[in-house]
Amino acid sequence: MTPSSLLDWVPILTYREFFDVPRAFIIEPISGVFLLFDCPFDEAAADYSDNFTVYSLQIATVEDLPSDWRKISPCVKDLVGKVSISEIEFDATRRKQVRMQRLGTLVSASEHISV
Repeated sequence: MTPSSLLDWVPILTYREFFDVPRAFIIEPISGVFLLFDCPFDEAAADYSDNFTVYSLQIATVEDLPSDWRKISPCVKDLVGKVSISEIEFDATRRKQVRMQRLGTLVSASEHISV
């Protein structure tokens, strides 16, 4: 990923639980780096969080994911960070693409964690 590509649109490979925006989605910002953005429902607050927790995934392709996302834990490699929903720009459908200023930082963090 180069500085000029930081604001490029990145395809959402798959998502689940759509409420205003996907509440969990996976992107591959650079080849072989898969990031899971997760924003689960908070039962105590009776609402979704304003932040996504971002994890790197240890998969070769998105087809390696279990069809039941409740069983995704074995694919999660590391916690990369948190991103506010307001920092993510979704395409008009809010289902196909995203872009964000901090994407390069998240990719870098995922690469350094795996060392």
